[in-house]
Amino acid sequence: MHYDYDLIIVGGGPAGAIMALSAARQNLRALLLDKARFPRDKVCGDAIPPRSRPLLQAYNLLDAVRQAPHAPVTAEVVQTPTEQLRVQFDEPELIVRRVHFDNVLFQAAKAVVETREGCPVTDLLRDDSGQVCGVVAGPSQKITARVVAGADGFSSIVARRAGLYRYERAHWAVATRCYYRRVPFTPGEYEVHYFDDIWPGYLWIFPVDDEVVNVGLGQFPAAHTERIPLAELHRRLLQSPALRSRFARAEPLGPIRGWNLPLASIQRPLHGDGFILAGDAAGLIDPLRGHGIDAAMLSGQIAGEVLGQICRGSDYRAERLALYAETVWQQLGPLFNFTRRFRERWDNPPPRWQSLSRLETLNKFYFQGRGVLSQLNPASEQRSG
Repeated sequence: MHYDYDLIIVGGGPAGAIMALSAARQNLRALLLDKARFPRDKVCGDAIPPRSRPLLQAYNLLDAVRQAPHAPVTAEVVQTPTEQLRVQFDEPELIVRRVHFDNVLFQAAKAVVETREGCPVTDLLRDDSGQVCGVVAGPSQKITARVVAGADGFSSIVARRAGLYRYERAHWAVATRCYYRRVPFTPGEYEVHYFDDIWPGYLWIFPVDDEVVNVGLGQFPAAHTERIPLAELHRRLLQSPALRSRFARAEPLGPIRGWNLPLASIQRPLHGDGFILAGDAAGLIDPLRGHGIDAAMLSGQIAGEVLGQICRGSDYRAERLALYAETVWQQLGPLFNFTRRFRERWDNPPPRWQSLSRLETLNKFYFQGRGVLSQLNPASEQRSG
């Protein structure tokens, strides 16, 4: 069969952009499709995980990211109504709005592979054996490839059309995000606030520049809160005794937006005959803290390298593409297993953890004792800003 491309990548976010860059280094004929036009917003907490840094450096992107509007942070402050844990970083981390971060990655990919923006994928093409062999872009354009990669987020059209999309409530988190001005914060720090009624969920306050903060709620499956709309819960937490004075003059810069997070607390299938999944489409979201940019980028890197081998041959069936899934789980599985087990034990502490407070447990077993723990007055606000 004649193929238009070696690889079609659906989705131009971090997973898809890094996959395109990786594929280009393997001299693959790749096509990167995205339904949006860049720069475009992506609902997220905007914190770039430290494990993303090596890949940014490998593709000479770190300086470009630093040149985008951002906030460097040197410490994380985690709080409950009674305790505060401050963890100092070895080197500054970056908070970069996804509208800027994703655009840096996409433009780098655009420079080395063919891209089409404003081009939604509506279906998959299959050959006579049922193997995926391309996509339908827009209403009717058929484009063929040896392999199709779904890097198109939690609601992936590739996963849906391939029959791998599964909503399993026990392994999904949900989150909100809204930008605010006129909220006091300490420059160089980001905050994570835990509340009993949404445990093990949390509310974050991340500075994105000198004036604006990204505020969001992450709610995990075991949350004990009553079932109310997420946006209402978001607003309710900002009016809690811990935060209400800090948000008394807050100016929202848009609506409260929400999204879904398929957690890597289970290993979802990542491939099939003629296709693979990467990033959020593959459910590569940290089970404890809900971040996924680093795993998305790493899965994209692995995909490009593995497909560089596979696309030089003539076998693109699931058995051959299993190498991709095996490599992803070899590299990401140990960390996901650790954070999954930690969260399970944090929710239901074993005997040796029961004498410790939640933040003592977090500091000892997650941060390896690097944080400084202090007590707060429950009657006072958690942070004065």
